[in-house]
Order: sequence, then C-alpha cells, then structure tokens
Amino acid sequence: MLSKFWRMSIACTLVLSCQVAFAQENGDGNGEMSKSDSGSAQMIDFKWGKTQIELPVLESYQRDVVVDGYRGVDDIFQVREANPNVGAGQWQFELALGWDIWKSGDGNDDNITLTPSIKYGITDDFNIELQVMPINFGDGSRIEGVEDFNDNTGLFEDDDNAKDGLGELNFKMFWRLFEEQGLAPAFAMWSEIRIPSGENSEKFDATLHFNLTKTLWDGIRGHLTGFLMTANGSKGDYNQISIGDRRDFQWGVGLGMDFALSDQDLLLINYMNRSSRYDGNKTTNGIEMGWVHHFSDTQQLQLGIRYNDTDGGFEEGPRWSTNIQWSIAF
Repeated sequence: MLSKFWRMSIACTLVLSCQVAFAQENGDGNGEMSKSDSGSAQMIDFKWGKTQIELPVLESYQRDVVVDGYRGVDDIFQVREANPNVGAGQWQFELALGWDIWKSGDGNDDNITLTPSIKYGITDDFNIELQVMPINFGDGSRIEGVEDFNDNTGLFEDDDNAKDGLGELNFKMFWRLFEEQGLAPAFAMWSEIRIPSGENSEKFDATLHFNLTKTLWDGIRGHLTGFLMTANGSKGDYNQISIGDRRDFQWGVGLGMDFALSDQDLLLINYMNRSSRYDGNKTTNGIEMGWVHHFSDTQQLQLGIRYNDTDGGFEEGPRWSTNIQWSIAF
C-alpha cells in the first residue's frame, strides 16, 4: 500500500509539474493564464481544458547570487539543485553539523557528526570539492556493538578495535552541462570518490549523480535526481561480517521542490527512494523538509530534517536525521 501511494504521488507531481511549466511558457492553447486582482493579493487564473483554478502570484526570487540560478539547495539535502555553488576562481567553505537517532535493540542509538568541506570553482559550471567525511563525536572513533569471531573460543565477541574510519576523505567533481533556458531544465552531473584515508578503511567507493532543475512558477522550482554507486570495501570496519555485507551496486532516485518565501529564505521538500546499503535489506524511503537562509549573496545557512523508514540497514525502526550547515564563498 505504501509503495502504491508513493508511485501515485510521484506520478501526480510529474504530471502537474509538466503542465504548469508548459502553461507558464505558453500562454495560449490548452494552458491559459491571465492576471487579476483579488483583494490586496495578485492572482493568476490558470486554465487547463474546462478546468480553471486561481493561484496566488508568489514574489519573484531574483538575487545576485554567486552563480546565476544557485539558491542554496546544496547536497546537504537528499535532492540538490542542478546549479553549481561557486563560480570560476571562487572558494566555498562549508561546515555541517548532524544528529541521527534510530532504534537499536531495546532502546535508541544516536550519532553526532561534524563534516567540513572546501570547494573551488574551475569554471562557472565546473567545481571540485574535498570533504572530510562525517566525524563521529557520539561514539568517537570506535564502532559500538561490532562483534568478531574468536578462533580460540569459537564464539562471536565484542570487537573493541572496530574503527569508524576517522579521517576518511571524499572527493567530488560537479559539472553543470546546461543552464535552464525556456522549457529546458538545468542539467548537471557530479561524482564522488571515497578515499580510504581513515582508520581501518579499505578500497574506494565511486558514485555518479544526475540532477535536473526547472522553474515551475515564480519562486517555485522542481528537482529530479538519481545516482549510481559502486561500493567496494568500506569506511572503517563497516563491512565486518557482524554488521553485514555492503551491497556492491547501489542506486537511488528522488524528487524535490523548493518555494521562495523572500529574497533571503526558501523552504523545500524532498523524497528519495534508494537501495539498501547492505545485502538482504529492502529499499528505503526518505522524506525531508528544509530551509535555506541567505545572510548575503555568498553566505547561507541550510537546515534539513529527514525521516527514513529503515535507512537501508539493519535498524529495527525508522531513522531521524537533522542537519544544519553554514557555507561561505570568497
């Protein structure tokens, strides 16, 4: 029932998005629009066939941002926009603080993490980034609850030497191939390579992302994303037999929308469906709500709250995540 609900929701969102985008670009034919005043608020009469609805005109979202089109919907969120963060010759520093909580055994477990990163714009459409993968302050460098097989006793025992992979690096490359023009959305590809520089880490992971962004209405944008990942080895000891066998090939698809409240603020909502991270587990559904605030053209604050039904691991219940990130370009 839940999977049918999500399929229907995604289908409806795509159909409505296409209709609105088409009607906005073409003011005649089946999709017709005309402006009117309703009290103090300006409204738009939107016609589709015999159906007519009245929609409010949202404030136009125009900013002299770092790169034309970028509005702060970064990859701190499950679904990011297809516009780059920085322009040619610019740097951007980001610092993210995260808190996750999930059901574990008879109680709950949580993590508190810090994730710094630095970006540099090679061109206005292409940038590179080096990120220190999440540093876990909740449990330190040790993974709690990991067991290892003791050859002497023939039993699984707590492994006090299981490491979280402190010091792991992630290298990213982002390339916007097309800017948004007319009916054509912005399109970008970006890649991630996990570098096994952390404690007990081994081998490399590689991920390729695809992103589309289209303005649907003044102040409203839609996003479509997908990724393919090859997982090899793991960060730290997260591939131990007592944790599970990481799925070698992983994938995900997601939809998102953001809504401009003003020149400084926007709200967003995202949905992501992705494969499990370990073999033998079902796919996970993630719903996220977020807020972006622009202190200036080059400085933003991002806040996201996310719900995953299983997070694709061995958790017995849902996983809640909260992330807050400060970014500044110079």
